[in-house]
Amino acid sequence: MEEQHEIITCTPPELREIANSTVDNLLPQKSKLKYEKEYLKFDQWCKENKAQHISENVLLAYFELQTHLKKPSSLWSIYVKLQALLKRFSQGYEPKKSKILDLEQINRFIHEADDKHYLDTKWSLHYYSDRNQYNGQDATKDCRVSTISQSGTIHWALFPAFKCLTFSQQR
Repeated sequence: MEEQHEIITCTPPELREIANSTVDNLLPQKSKLKYEKEYLKFDQWCKENKAQHISENVLLAYFELQTHLKKPSSLWSIYVKLQALLKRFSQGYEPKKSKILDLEQINRFIHEADDKHYLDTKWSLHYYSDRNQYNGQDATKDCRVSTISQSGTIHWALFPAFKCLTFSQQR
């Protein structure tokens, strides 16, 4: 909260006024109070239920409890109002980039990684790549960093094309 206050105070007053007027104009003037009232109800419910972050599960729980109190058309109206406010509040949010390997990264790993430590992983990637090329599919589609795991001496690779490859590592 203090960090946000520092950012606001560092903004020149003229720019702050422009930003505030833009935010004020994002909601329709006629129904702005209704939108904000609905958000305040939701926010109060979140505080009562100790929901610190708004997530899909929090929204589902909120609407499930509301189904006992309101008609479906009213629920839809509430949903639209909350959706508009949440979109406005999430402006500037940048999601994390997925850890998906592209073909160049896979090839570089296969050729440059140390065989002593990564032979099983390299074999899995090579096998998966060959299998998908044979089937006419993109070899890098769905190949994620988390698809290869280890439990003791057993290694497994989860690939969507075929459910699970399992092999033992002999040292």
